[in-house]
Amino acid sequence: MRKEHREGFTLIELMMLMMVLAFALGLGVPAFQSLVANADMATAGNDLVASLHAARGTAMTRNRTVTLCASSDWDAPIPACDPAARLLDGWIVFVDASEDGVVDDGEAVLQAHGPVDAGIRAQAGSGVDIDPPERLAFRGDGLLQGVGGTSPVRHIQLCDTRGDIDTGDGRAAGRWLMITPAGRLVLLDTVELLQGPGNPLGGC
Repeated sequence: MRKEHREGFTLIELMMLMMVLAFALGLGVPAFQSLVANADMATAGNDLVASLHAARGTAMTRNRTVTLCASSDWDAPIPACDPAARLLDGWIVFVDASEDGVVDDGEAVLQAHGPVDAGIRAQAGSGVDIDPPERLAFRGDGLLQGVGGTSPVRHIQLCDTRGDIDTGDGRAAGRWLMITPAGRLVLLDTVELLQGPGNPLGGC
């Protein structure tokens, strides 16, 4: 009688395979989570910078004040600024011809952006300036519009649950954005600068 031969794993082989898989998952899951967190932070920072660049560029092109403000109804047909909203909860960019920080009739809304990642919004201090920048306006000459004739440096800090860690090569988990009175945008992402004494927001 012909004996049937079946290929398969022995119990020891199965146990070894499970150990290898567990080890691989133990290394892979944290690395994947870090990769996702880095991507979310980069997206939040880059989107905000892009909107600010667009606001300043349009202001100079049209020689009109263009405002970026926090908006709780950013996805509405006609969105509005919301003084009670946080910038990271959503924002809009519009031509502010009346220079009053309000979307009036005939003032075009150029951009509308939804909330950034929830993990970033949840961190205390994220998006908080010494003078909270829930509204930033650029004049027709590209300068940052001040309050009462003054125009201080504005600061926006993005943090997540990773805090002040170094994600590799000295790069911080968070981001620090400065907008100078001249309208220049500087995005800083090194641990040395973001966590250093020069950051008025104190770091993540």
